[in-house]
Amino acid sequence: MIQPFLAISARSRRLSNMVVFIVAFLLTTVGAALAINMDQGGAPKTPAPTPENPHAGFAMPNPAATATTIPSAASISSGPFLRPDFESAVDFTRLRLLAIDHMDQVKILDSWARTTLSTIAHHSSLEGQDPLYTTLDIAFRPEVWADRNIIYVQAIPIREQLVNLVPDKVEGDRILHTGLVSPEFLNDNKVIDLLNRISLDTRLAPSVGKVFSSLDAFERVAETFHVCPPDAGHRDTPWYHPVRLLSNLPKDAQEQLKLQPLPPVEGYTAEQAWRINLAFEQLMLGWREGDSKLVNLASANLCDILPTIDSAGYPSQAKRVTEVWYNRTYFGTVANVFLYFIAMTLFLMVAVGAAKKVERPALIVFTIAVGVHFASMAIRYWLAGRWPTQNQFESVLGSALLGCIAGWLLEMWKRNGLFGMAFSFVGFLAMTGCMTAPYWSGRDIGGTIGKTPGILTTTYWLYIHVNIVISSYGLIGASFALGLLYLLARLWFWINPLEPGYETGGDGTVSLPPSPAPSNTAVAIAEIPALREVQSKRTALLDTLDQANMVVLQLAFWFLGIGIICGAIWADQSWGRPWGWDPKETFALVTWIVYLIIVHARFVTRAKGDVTAWMAVAGFGVMMFNWIGVNFWLAGLHSYA
Repeated sequence: MIQPFLAISARSRRLSNMVVFIVAFLLTTVGAALAINMDQGGAPKTPAPTPENPHAGFAMPNPAATATTIPSAASISSGPFLRPDFESAVDFTRLRLLAIDHMDQVKILDSWARTTLSTIAHHSSLEGQDPLYTTLDIAFRPEVWADRNIIYVQAIPIREQLVNLVPDKVEGDRILHTGLVSPEFLNDNKVIDLLNRISLDTRLAPSVGKVFSSLDAFERVAETFHVCPPDAGHRDTPWYHPVRLLSNLPKDAQEQLKLQPLPPVEGYTAEQAWRINLAFEQLMLGWREGDSKLVNLASANLCDILPTIDSAGYPSQAKRVTEVWYNRTYFGTVANVFLYFIAMTLFLMVAVGAAKKVERPALIVFTIAVGVHFASMAIRYWLAGRWPTQNQFESVLGSALLGCIAGWLLEMWKRNGLFGMAFSFVGFLAMTGCMTAPYWSGRDIGGTIGKTPGILTTTYWLYIHVNIVISSYGLIGASFALGLLYLLARLWFWINPLEPGYETGGDGTVSLPPSPAPSNTAVAIAEIPALREVQSKRTALLDTLDQANMVVLQLAFWFLGIGIICGAIWADQSWGRPWGWDPKETFALVTWIVYLIIVHARFVTRAKGDVTAWMAVAGFGVMMFNWIGVNFWLAGLHSYA
């Protein structure tokens, strides 16, 4: 273990340790408080239907007698935009857990709402409201949202041209700086013509497509309410919208409702179809009228009926509740941000010898962080029903997990604090980046669980390739942390050189001896035992950092190289060629070449540690551009990532 090498007093070390613990405790407490998002208060429970009284809780007579009495939603007043009393009175406790088939993925309404808002506004919440409340409000009262600035235009060149259509300079500046426009603005013929002209520029065509996709998502929210599952004999078929079930009503009822003739949905009786559609109509009309009692009654009945259509195939209660809390903890990242930060801080104190006693607490916190990280990825696997490494969000967290497991093993082996510090940094950086990405990048990087693109499920070589490559990325991140710490230590030693006129006491304090300092600094240090000991410890720290960095670099080099080879095999099976100079492939090769240079540069340079540290930092930058920059800004076959 490296002992203290900085000339600081024991009192200063105790004070700094206390400050670190206080800051860590406060960050953990604040993080836990932010992660809690309680459900709103609920309305009284309604009686469930029974065989003797199938309409219990509906307060409606037989459907045959009332098939034409439901008023149209368009005839109901939408009311004011903000309705705080209504919002607080609606009970989302059960409705939030209702399953829905959205974007070819069965999820709960809470996830549906977050995904929908992310598509529209690139944020999972608007106006400080519950995402589910906002999404249902857009679905049932789209007219009150039509003039709200909720659709995000990411590309600045598009904003600059849109501003030319706005006569008000203040409004133009707002669009330019925030990128937010209203659906009403985008539906203007002049705006549509301008966007169509901009799309002729191949560089901006994808960005224009995202704007139109956001607008389309806004206009079709109500149409995506596919909450009716198929029966047990048709589980592989898409789910249904409640209105689609009207085709199961008797022909005379369909004629009275003037419905388009459609084949009936298999597995639903006429009674079930009517009750589900009636509950949906009540939900919609109660929402538009601001009648929270009717909304709570309708949602309760939907939650009672729909899971019984195929109780064995419907997502379990435990799975749906887990999904709610997974969403509320920023997809399992919020706790680990603070756990990894605390572990990183404690390991750093151990590595530099400032607090040897915190070695065990550091290892305990790091172990808990890796365990929570693994649990969050396992939960995502359970919820998604697939290996969670198929988009940007999943690959970042998967990379960090595999790297942190490797770091935990290395730390258990060496017990020097350096491996723990480096890989805690990787975990902290990954968790922070994934949690905050929608806010600083203006886009959803895949936090909400979705379906894997078909091209990614053709061969098992994908999973081998992806997991090996992202493991190398975790190792590269740890190498960056070690290289950066090496350079910071070198800078500290340069700013604070050992002076020959001073010597250190037993407690780490510095005192001036009565004898004059020798004229030659090198000779003086050699002649003063205390200074010679400090110099030896400084050198030992740099050597240990360099050796630890080389262990990680060697692993990263081999993992990345093998991963690229596996990727070529997968590409040959998926696209019919092993290499196509796609931007992602090209920069992956560039990254590997950088680490090839790092590994071999040590044979031809004298300042091995300095060169290795600088190139480790540079290599991390190349890797990040390959991982983030190429995915975000360069079009290619890997754009799905």
